Amino acid sequence: MASAVDTSGAEDKESMINSALTQFFESGQLDDYPLDRDQEIRSLLHGHPDQQDIIHAIARAFFARFMQSQQIDDLNSAVTRVEEVLQYCPADHPNRCQFLCSLASALRVRFDQLKQLEDLKKAANYSQEALDLCTDDHPGRLQALYNLANVTQVLFAESKRDADLDETIRLYRATIEIAPKGDPCLPWSYHNLAIAYHQRSDDLDSCIEANEHALKLRPKGHVDRGASLRKFGEVLVTRYNVRPAREDDLDRAITMYQEVLELKPSPDPDDLFCLADALWLRFKRLDNTDDIERVVGLRRECLMHFPVQHPLHATMVKDLREAVVARGERLETITDLNEGVTLSEDLLGFTKLIPRETSLVSLARALESRWKLEGNTEDLEKSIILYQDALQLCSPNHPNRALCLLGFAHALHERYMRSKNKDDLEQAIALQCEATIPLRLSNHESVGNLGTLLAARFELFYQRDDINKSIQYLTKAIELCSAAVPRAYWAYVKTRAHAYLLRFKRYADADDLRVAVAEYRSARKLQPNRLSATGQGSLLHNLATAICTQYHYLRNLDDLQEGIQLYYDALKLTPDDQDVHSTCLTSLANALWDRFIRLGNPDDLTETINLHRRILKSRGEGHSERPFSLVNLAGALHTRFQVSGRLDDEEDSIKLYRDAVDICPIGHRHRAWALNNLATALHFRFIQLEEMDDLDDAIHMGTEALQLYPKDSPERALAIHNLASVFFLRFEILGGTADFDQGLRLFTEARSALSDSEPISIRNLSRGFLARFKRFEDAGDLKQSIDLGYEAIQALPEDHPERLEAAHHLSNVLALRSRQSGQTHDLEEAIRLTSQSLEKLPQGHPHRSLYRQSIAGYHLTHFQMSSDRSQLMSAIKSFTMAIVDIDRPPRLRLADAIDWLTQVESCASFDDEQHAALLEAYKCTIQLLPRVAYFGLDMGARLKVLKRSERLVSDGAIHALILSQPQLAVEMLEDGRAVFWNQALRLKTPFDDLPQSLSQSLRDVSIQLEADSYRKRIGDPHVPHTARSMEEEAARRRRLSEKFEDLIEEARSHHGFERFLRSEGIAALTNVAQKGFIVLLVANEKSCRAITISPSGTTKATLLSSMTLQRAEELGRSLNNVNMEFKVDEQESGRYSERVGNKAATNRFIKELWFTIVKPVLQSLNITASNGRVRPRLWWCPTGPFSFLPLHAAGIYRGHTGECCSDYAVSSYTPTLSALLSARRNLNVITKTDAKFLLIAEPGEPGSLSELKKAVEEINGVAEVVQRSLDTPTKSDKIQRLTSPMKQVVADSLRNASFLHLACHGQQHPTNPLASGFLLRGERLTVLELMQLKLTRPFLAFLSACETAKGDRSQPDQVVHLAATMLFIGFKSVVGTMWEMWDNDGPFVSQTLYDALYQCENLDPDIIPYALDAAVQSLRENGQPPERWATYIHIGV
Repeated sequence: MASAVDTSGAEDKESMINSALTQFFESGQLDDYPLDRDQEIRSLLHGHPDQQDIIHAIARAFFARFMQSQQIDDLNSAVTRVEEVLQYCPADHPNRCQFLCSLASALRVRFDQLKQLEDLKKAANYSQEALDLCTDDHPGRLQALYNLANVTQVLFAESKRDADLDETIRLYRATIEIAPKGDPCLPWSYHNLAIAYHQRSDDLDSCIEANEHALKLRPKGHVDRGASLRKFGEVLVTRYNVRPAREDDLDRAITMYQEVLELKPSPDPDDLFCLADALWLRFKRLDNTDDIERVVGLRRECLMHFPVQHPLHATMVKDLREAVVARGERLETITDLNEGVTLSEDLLGFTKLIPRETSLVSLARALESRWKLEGNTEDLEKSIILYQDALQLCSPNHPNRALCLLGFAHALHERYMRSKNKDDLEQAIALQCEATIPLRLSNHESVGNLGTLLAARFELFYQRDDINKSIQYLTKAIELCSAAVPRAYWAYVKTRAHAYLLRFKRYADADDLRVAVAEYRSARKLQPNRLSATGQGSLLHNLATAICTQYHYLRNLDDLQEGIQLYYDALKLTPDDQDVHSTCLTSLANALWDRFIRLGNPDDLTETINLHRRILKSRGEGHSERPFSLVNLAGALHTRFQVSGRLDDEEDSIKLYRDAVDICPIGHRHRAWALNNLATALHFRFIQLEEMDDLDDAIHMGTEALQLYPKDSPERALAIHNLASVFFLRFEILGGTADFDQGLRLFTEARSALSDSEPISIRNLSRGFLARFKRFEDAGDLKQSIDLGYEAIQALPEDHPERLEAAHHLSNVLALRSRQSGQTHDLEEAIRLTSQSLEKLPQGHPHRSLYRQSIAGYHLTHFQMSSDRSQLMSAIKSFTMAIVDIDRPPRLRLADAIDWLTQVESCASFDDEQHAALLEAYKCTIQLLPRVAYFGLDMGARLKVLKRSERLVSDGAIHALILSQPQLAVEMLEDGRAVFWNQALRLKTPFDDLPQSLSQSLRDVSIQLEADSYRKRIGDPHVPHTARSMEEEAARRRRLSEKFEDLIEEARSHHGFERFLRSEGIAALTNVAQKGFIVLLVANEKSCRAITISPSGTTKATLLSSMTLQRAEELGRSLNNVNMEFKVDEQESGRYSERVGNKAATNRFIKELWFTIVKPVLQSLNITASNGRVRPRLWWCPTGPFSFLPLHAAGIYRGHTGECCSDYAVSSYTPTLSALLSARRNLNVITKTDAKFLLIAEPGEPGSLSELKKAVEEINGVAEVVQRSLDTPTKSDKIQRLTSPMKQVVADSLRNASFLHLACHGQQHPTNPLASGFLLRGERLTVLELMQLKLTRPFLAFLSACETAKGDRSQPDQVVHLAATMLFIGFKSVVGTMWEMWDNDGPFVSQTLYDALYQCENLDPDIIPYALDAAVQSLRENGQPPERWATYIHIGV
């Protein structure tokens, strides 16, 4: 410091100035310097030896104050004073170097303030001059070097000349070399050297090394540590961006930025910004939720430092928007996404600061992200519109155009994934390609997105170039991002795995499948830290899908098991309300279905159905994936139907298939697929129900599907295959060669297009040739069928589930050839093949029963060809095991059983062991009848399904009789006959004795089932219907039926109800004979027998050696052949007066009945001739063809020398013993005064040939008998007479009647017994309508009409006729006719019966058959032919 000015001898003011300078030098503070006297002081200093030092000190004081105040005047004063110092400073002045350095520093600082380049140049010159003055040992050399380095560094910032930067680095290195330890220049030199290296950018390692030194020289507590930390952090971030593998650089930078913030009492916005950006980079790499949380907080705090008016406000908003949207996407928080949308909308107001297209893209991105989370399609549509707007603002060369293109393409891809609109995908690819070209394949995101889009297009159009380029671009994307961007790297690996899998599925290159599985496994290992649960679940799902695909290719069960477990793991990670969850459910369901097909475990199938139901529920109306869910559930239900035989599953399945078609209208991209699935389902239902409408609909829908499929679609090839199968099936049924030719053409086309499914196609083509052989017996077709069968087996792996079915088909064809050739070696091969297949099927598999049934058939054929009786026993054993296998639908088991038993009965004879084995087989088969005619069917359908079982029960009973088991035969006949009535009666059972809640449940369900049983079916022209409505109705009934059966089982669990609604046991059945003899007549191809039950309970069988089944059938038909023509009686004005015909033929007919059936029965019962009420009662219970024979009229009628049935017993009939037992149990005593009569006459149109002139007379005669016997004032209330009433009036009036007398025309319908009925005023009161009536106290129905007890010739054992209907609705006794009756006989027969009945106060039902017999005898004694009197029969008690 210079000495004070010498002022000796000066005036006082000079003394004061001197004092002030002294004080200034002592304090060093400019405040102590008298600025107001600055000029005086400087003039006084002129010539002073310390003038330069004093002025320099004053200049430094001004500079120091400037650094505090930032007042430019202070800085100018400093510069001016140093310049003044140098002006008077000689070149050899010892402090000249110091003065030069001070001036250079002040000018450099002023350059920072005013940006006047002249200042910077001067600073450089002065610095260089100062350095030139300094020798190596000069004490000012360090400062001179540092100053020159600093100024040169600033010059580089202005000039960008590499020479300036190189010089800067050289100078700082020189400074560092001479700076002593502890010198303040040393840390700054390292610090600034690091900056210089950073500016050169090619030497980041040297930059970091310099920063390391600077930071060491500025330990914690150092005033400049914050500056070093911040600069060091920036360099580390730079090196991380250049070398992403150096993750520790980013972590260190974040740590340093955090320390910078901790060093300051209040955060600097620049420091907040730096830390936020570093954390943002780490979040993008590591996906760490803690990082994004901090980024949002820091950027929100940073924004607070920049109010709306600040030029950086918009930038801060933009950064915050970026962070909150990213957090919303990562954490799936809608509040963040909502804020992101709001911030993006705010940015649109800063177009001067942020380009509008950038703000539009930001808003579009936020809306798109919100759509992904909430699913509001409005957000996605707005996003697409915004991208379009942004793109319009970007010319082809606009720097932001690629950004707009990428975003627009991504949004269109998202919409495509939702709507599957291929136009969206095409546009997305075009936009992506445009974006990729300017980026020159150097941007991994652009290249990767293009690869993804091309894979999606491949799934639509299957263009090989698309999938090849997709894999190529994805591979490039992986190379570009490498491990530097692990999340993107992982995403591309995963997507490329998907592309390989797609290519495998199309072209079946095993290498593609291997790579796909390996890459998915690699993606699982590479998955980013803290990947969302949904992301993890999605990855597991994709891996599982690839592994399950590998299972389909390699058939390795371990693959399937692993895939299923992965699907379960994926489900645990995915929220229920996200699409990926339902996708996982679908895939899991499909995998479980595969395992069911492989292992046959029904639990897998049940779980499959449950999963598909959950999926369908989650995909409501309008969901793009709903058609797939409908079809998947339908397919699973159809499979369960095939397994369990539950028809409600099949009906539900068809309904779901129809729903899928309905939501895919004409023009919908999935309509062809939906139609093909429905066609296939109808095809299978036809196989079960044999409704030709189903087969025709399947062809119609399959044909429409083919027209809609693209020519090169793989689904089209499968559809061709399916349609061909249907044409072959229709050919097999109808024999139309056009169907075969069409099927063959389609199969040929399908085989050329199919790869994986080709073995199945070959097998079905084999079936087609087999069908043609059966039709035309061309041996070449049979050979072709066998050759194709072997080809199908060879094309399938050993463990392929279809191989078993192919082997079974081949076995059937071989068995057929064996029957053709008479050689057994083909049969033995068939037995071997099918037995091997059976061994491979697990317990519970539905095909076990089918294969056993086939084996039984092969053994039986072998027995028929070889007479090897061991083959017959093997056949019976296999058959019985097949029948009792509950895992196959009852209807299918029954159908196969009937075919097989028919074949086995054609064998010559059986020994007792074989009879016993067959008896067991019949018992098991008969138990299937009520399960087939179950409550879910309507009445007509129940009757129809029983049609083929007519001979079944009689054949089985004969085996029991051969083994001397008549009681078992009775039980079998009761179980297997009149199943139609027994099922209907179960619904009318009173449930009052059961617990109240159970009773009420049974009552409610039975009422609904009974009502549904009579619901009008398809074919009724008065009832509008659709296939869907009928299927839905059937499904509803099916469910009710199942519920009813479950309730019955529950009832049987209660004590005392173990036999609830089971058939009657033999003890109860034999008790029915207490009031007379019971005779059951049964026949098969080998023998005819009568089973008799006496009042004592004795049950025995009698061989009717003179009667055969064939003769019984001929006798039944002969009733129609006997001449029953009428001639017109002139006195009766056109009424049929008598029958004239072949009387001799009629007499021969009833005579043969006497000798072959009736007399042997009476003799076996030891009944002797008698008359009147002394004669015992005898109930005939005929089966099969015996049902049409007038057994009661059998005899020889030759005056006093003849004999007939009525000489020995009074005959009645009963449909079954159970019907008679039920009528007796429900019989209540009725008195004459209690009886209510409904008397109906329908004479018909007057003058017509069909007029019944005696009808009114008949009911009047009955009324007269009743009134005469009552003779009371209220008698008129007991009788209701109706003439020509409407049928509804009759139905209503009948409800309270105890007696019904009908004089009208009756008719047994020739093809539909349920349509049989009484003709009333032009309408028909049918069996089906009568069955629905509920009567209060019915007693006797006298049906004075034709054919009321005729029965249906196609189903005699179901006993469906008008008289049986009367028993069903509650009448205890019924008088009916077996054929047409004569009008004149009606009044006589009816009055005779009622006269006898009304002799007693209590009306005795036992009188009725005797009274009818008396009336018939009177007709006979009056010389009337049997045709007239034999038609009348009594049925019931």
